[in-house]
Amino acid sequence: MSGARRSFGVLFRHFLGGFLDNDLVAPVGDLHGPLSKAVAILALIGLLYPFKLLGTYGRPFWDYASLDALSWADKSTFVLISLVVTGLLTVLEWDALRLDRRDCLALGPLPIRARTILSAKLAALGTFLLALSVPLTLLGGLTFPIIMHAGWRLGVRLAAATMAGHLVATLAAAWFAFFTVLAAQSLLQCLPGRNLARRAAAAVQLTTTLGLVVALLLLPFIASSTAALKQSSSGAGGFAPHVWFVGMYQVIAGQGDADWARLASRGWLALLLSALAGSGASLVAYRRALGSTLEHAGTAGGGASPLVNLTGLAARLLARDAPARGFFSFSVLTMLRSPWHRLLLAVSAGVALALAAVTLDASTRTPDGLGRAPMRASHALAMQWVVLVIVMAGVRVAAAVPAELRASWVLRLLETDQPHRWMAGFRAAVFASLVAPAVALMSVAMAWQYGWHTTLTLGLAACVFAGAAFEALFLGFGRVPFACPAEQEMGDARIRGPLLVALFTILVVPVAELVTLGLRTGAGAGVVLASGLSAIAVLRWRGHVAMARAGGLSFDPEYRGTQSLDIQP
Repeated sequence: MSGARRSFGVLFRHFLGGFLDNDLVAPVGDLHGPLSKAVAILALIGLLYPFKLLGTYGRPFWDYASLDALSWADKSTFVLISLVVTGLLTVLEWDALRLDRRDCLALGPLPIRARTILSAKLAALGTFLLALSVPLTLLGGLTFPIIMHAGWRLGVRLAAATMAGHLVATLAAAWFAFFTVLAAQSLLQCLPGRNLARRAAAAVQLTTTLGLVVALLLLPFIASSTAALKQSSSGAGGFAPHVWFVGMYQVIAGQGDADWARLASRGWLALLLSALAGSGASLVAYRRALGSTLEHAGTAGGGASPLVNLTGLAARLLARDAPARGFFSFSVLTMLRSPWHRLLLAVSAGVALALAAVTLDASTRTPDGLGRAPMRASHALAMQWVVLVIVMAGVRVAAAVPAELRASWVLRLLETDQPHRWMAGFRAAVFASLVAPAVALMSVAMAWQYGWHTTLTLGLAACVFAGAAFEALFLGFGRVPFACPAEQEMGDARIRGPLLVALFTILVVPVAELVTLGLRTGAGAGVVLASGLSAIAVLRWRGHVAMARAGGLSFDPEYRGTQSLDIQP
């Protein structure tokens, strides 16, 4: 029994560490610090957000029913934060939720019972769930009920009931999100055929990440619709998951009516079903992984996929020489196939989509707030620029993470004396796979309002801006994209980044106004185009000079604690 407990403890620590450790991160880029800071920030949000509401509540002369109706949007905000953030962090740990191939190959031959392995994995999942959900719910559950009931004669009793409702509802929302993602991930593992399971899992992970990021950034708009969703709870409004847990909140706090009770019952049922589905499906998937990994250890797919063939054709059309074509294909396939890189790009696309929706809503609203007005062309161009900058910032972050550690060793064997060829292939890959589709989609979206000439000129201005933004973001990058161990940005990068973001935010609309004004005439369009191409040429020249001074692109980051003895043979 002591041996089983010892094995359980070792496996539990190993599986729990899998949520924080990553082979792709450099030794100085440990994830424990950033993740602990992220959890602390989320906990502080739950603590400090209620103090923002001090001016809203604390009015004892109100009717309590009116005060309770006023609190629905804020209660929905807490529920949404718990649900969306827990779901997003769980999706980010998608691979750590399962028993990976390496664990199965290492543990399979050892004299360890499968029951011990499964128990340790489930215990690690439960600990991870508590570590995510408790900081999101505890501090807000202690402060919001007190602030809401400040000054009321029966405030202590009402605050205690609201506190219980807050903790239960937000925890239930977080657990529902976790178990739903776990069930989806485990069921996809059980699909017949490894290729089908992998492709379906990639599609679900990408779609879920995109949806959760958009929901997180549009959270105030979603929370403000709580009253309307409650009124339609017997119809379409009853299918919004966050309203189920607001209903649970209201019933436990003693403020439930028939609509809230109906929604609360759906919340309890959804939580029960998701917990059963997540636990059961994960057990089945883990047992299947332990039993099938050894059988497939030596198998490999045969033949190139249609995606590889299409990428090779695009490389021959868009890249000029063999090194550029090779790095074009490597970059495109990394962004489309690597789970971590797809995740980073999905997050950036979600942020861009949410900001585009907010910008569209704000720029088309009439001054009285009751109607809609056509969007100005300058605002449409500024929105395009913001979307492209966010997407390419995601590419900048993704390029600093290796696709696979073996990629670095393979690329070292190739031609390295002319790194600008690799950057040319990488640049073409980014524009072909991300920039061109994004500009095309935005042009289609704007075509309903503007004529073909305006749409075409705005699209051209967006492409020129994208070229300059790419060169600016990767100026001084100095590493081989997707082939250098990841590390945290240090030194000037931590200062330069926020300053550039602030400067871009201040200047984007005025510059878009000037560019739009110039595009109205042929001469002005020529000046704008020439200015953009000149900026691209200057930035690219500076990039080449920086690479030449550094001796080319590097594969390994230089750590400040490393000393060279400079011993010559």
